[in-house]
Amino acid sequence: MKKYMIDIETNDSDTDTAEILEIGIVELKFKSGRYYPTGRDFHKILHYPHAPSNSFAIECMSELYKVCNEAPKS
Repeated sequence: MKKYMIDIETNDSDTDTAEILEIGIVELKFKSGRYYPTGRDFHKILHYPHAPSNSFAIECMSELYKVCNEAPKS
């Protein structure tokens, strides 16, 4: 049986105002009691023209913000 793991990175933890920066999806297959990546995945960086604004984002997500700043506008 296949399952999918989804990872969504946002600029804030407030779900009413947060904007999505990155989306990742990995397909998993169950084998021998565990899930393993199948090698099929999806990854999308979204354009976000702002700098990190809180201490967590500055410390841990500066590189992602840089990539998002450089991503083409959709």
